[in-house]
Amino acid sequence: LNCYRGHGGEPEISRDVLGMVTLGECQWNCANDAKCQGIVFTAHAEKGECWIRTEIFLAKCMQSTGWDVWMKSGIQQESIEQVSLESQLEQAMAPAAPVHSDGVPVGG
Repeated sequence: LNCYRGHGGEPEISRDVLGMVTLGECQWNCANDAKCQGIVFTAHAEKGECWIRTEIFLAKCMQSTGWDVWMKSGIQQESIEQVSLESQLEQAMAPAAPVHSDGVPVGG
């Protein structure tokens, strides 16, 4: 799943791409950015490209890409959850095991 301008997501203008970071660093940056609604991160990777996104509309995001989408969850938006377009259900990173956008559990 990949969300970008014209395809279901807008860049966070002041910090669109963070470069090569770990997934945890990417998630932390989004969780601590009031404008961030979610991230696009290199699929199946511990370290990769991190893209900060706002105005995410999952139905317009690109499917079958080399990217995973993780979104903030809850009213306080303190945690980041990965999403799957097929189910449009959010899978919590903790305490449940995270899953990739294709529904396969991480490490599975």
